Amino acid sequence: MGGGNSKPAASTNRPLGQTGAFAPALNTAATTVSRNWNEEFQQALDLIDKEDFARGYAQLASVTADFHDAAERMVEIIISELAVVEADKTYIESASLGFDDPNITVYEAKNITFTIAHGGQGSSSWLELGNELRHTTNVFRCKETALRLPLMCIFDFKGFRTLAQARLPAQNKQLLGYDTVIKGYILESPELNNAMTRIGKQLNLAKGKIGARGGAVYSCFHYSTSAWTPGSATDFTGGKKQRVYITNLRHLMPVDILRGSEGGNEAPGMHAEAAEKIRPEFLRRYAVPLTGNVNLPPPNAKPAAKYFHEDGDDALQALRKALKHLTRIVTMESIDSLSDKLRDEFPEPDDSLVAQAERAAHAATAAATASPHVGAVSMVEQFGRAKVKPGRAAEQELAMEQVEKMAVLTTQVQAEGLNLRMIGDVRAKINRFSKVRNHGDIRQLLLTEMVARILKVSVYKILREANGSRGKGGSIAAALSKGMTLPNEGMDEWDVEVPQLLDAAKIRNKKKPQPSNEACRSAIAAFFNIVFARQFDETNHDKVLQRELEEEGMHARKAEEVVTLANLIEDIRKKNKEMFPGALETMIHDLKKDLATTVRASVPGGSWMIDKYKQYKEHQAQSKEEEAAQDVRDQEFADKILRRKDPLDPFSIYWRVTMRDLIHRKYGQDAMSKDEQSRSWSVIDNIDAEVVLRRLAAITGIRFS
Repeated sequence: MGGGNSKPAASTNRPLGQTGAFAPALNTAATTVSRNWNEEFQQALDLIDKEDFARGYAQLASVTADFHDAAERMVEIIISELAVVEADKTYIESASLGFDDPNITVYEAKNITFTIAHGGQGSSSWLELGNELRHTTNVFRCKETALRLPLMCIFDFKGFRTLAQARLPAQNKQLLGYDTVIKGYILESPELNNAMTRIGKQLNLAKGKIGARGGAVYSCFHYSTSAWTPGSATDFTGGKKQRVYITNLRHLMPVDILRGSEGGNEAPGMHAEAAEKIRPEFLRRYAVPLTGNVNLPPPNAKPAAKYFHEDGDDALQALRKALKHLTRIVTMESIDSLSDKLRDEFPEPDDSLVAQAERAAHAATAAATASPHVGAVSMVEQFGRAKVKPGRAAEQELAMEQVEKMAVLTTQVQAEGLNLRMIGDVRAKINRFSKVRNHGDIRQLLLTEMVARILKVSVYKILREANGSRGKGGSIAAALSKGMTLPNEGMDEWDVEVPQLLDAAKIRNKKKPQPSNEACRSAIAAFFNIVFARQFDETNHDKVLQRELEEEGMHARKAEEVVTLANLIEDIRKKNKEMFPGALETMIHDLKKDLATTVRASVPGGSWMIDKYKQYKEHQAQSKEEEAAQDVRDQEFADKILRRKDPLDPFSIYWRVTMRDLIHRKYGQDAMSKDEQSRSWSVIDNIDAEVVLRRLAAITGIRFS
């Protein structure tokens, strides 16, 4: 069943999955007519409802696999042609299904609707597509057969997130939602309300009023949720049941008002509806049911009164208490669970002599059979080439174990009900001097995870630009030359994540105006060659200075004293600038003024004394000119001796400044300790680059070898 050319005669004899059943015949002839994915999906669910499990699950597995394959092929074409003019595109954007969000475009082809988020990872459009799939999955697991959900899946390709959804039938009658005619909310079917209440109890969603006064309805679902039927009537009790579809579930879970929900309608700092939601795992275990109807309208929504509900204020207070519990209690409890999970999944190795000999033999065998290119990085197929220092087979095995630990940690964090954007809070609550088993490993693994995920955002951004997002000309060079300075307030959060390329013009694809995979390969290769390659030789400045002084005839011990003094002056200067910028000069200036005032006021003849002192200073000015000139020469000589890093080194700037600031902005100020926030601390010197690359490959789908 690979599409319209499937042959039922052959498919009926083909074993499917581990159930021992056979692929069903859906009477799909060899024709060019597009398959009705939704109807096939709903038919499979009907068979399961009738307890025909063999046929139902076989058909369900078959249609979902075929839907995924067909959608994946079309997504690759649509994304690759985003920068192509409409007349030359394979699939045309659907104007009738457009969204108000300018960062979302919609395509429709072969009974599949494709919703594409252009905002990039971390943007509201990206998060909302993920929420739609996650919340739909959670409702589907409640196994409430009275409500039907669309078949959907998500693809992250070339930095774009696409939600592929089976096309639904035309909406005939709305059962739940906002009615524009009566300008109020409706919930017309008691049976529908009962089914939604049962789902709410399983997900721990509180039931409250949607709307205000006499027009309010009781529901545990978010006010933006829509329930409707393609028929003219609904029968939950007998006869042929009309299918009731429930859609728009992206706001089902309560909003995380601690993250990203600023920017309300009336005043700065006022909360608004946002794409950041709390995880269903936390909500199901929380003692009190919560709801998403907490009087938070979308940003700049008008009229705002439409989004306020009678029980919204009480629900908002309950949500605030829940988030305090999440950040204060759950994060602390998760540390112990993470430690136990690492202990269970990765037990301590056997230190016996026999075990050590077996490990040594295994490492020797792996080293003998390893490819000479083991440890080198090559972006296979879509991603060009970049190089890092080759590693040994034993180091490769250790790196893979670290990557497996990071995967276990992130899975456990989400199982505890925490979003991955909160791993900085978890790391902040682990004492870096803790002697508890696995605490040090957890801190190190979480730091590596944060770096890998920030690089993931950078990679996706480069792929979007190189793919020619929205038809931008010269997008490859633009993606790689965003600069190294932090953005001003109000700019896109991810506009500075890519280090500046020294010669971006070399990779501009001038001969091919249309996007190609080669452009993406070149862009990613250039990015990795900057991020993981030291552009300047970081030599030991102390040894160089000491050697130069000795060559000038200075004794070795004296030269060592000069180097020590130069380092001391540099450290004091740096500390004063960080802790007391300009305070010392201001204090001395004020003390001199106080001294002169005191002398005038309290000493007999004080004014004469000050005038005399002024004349004396003017007399001494001439004699000090030569001393001042000599002092300038001494200062210039000292500045040459004092060590200085090359300010144009993009590698050093990226890992010492940019990466640290991106971690602060994405995971919070407390994600790194005070020592790690100093300018002299470099992230790359405290992580394993090979582990980062392997983890990046795991979470992006980019294959490294």
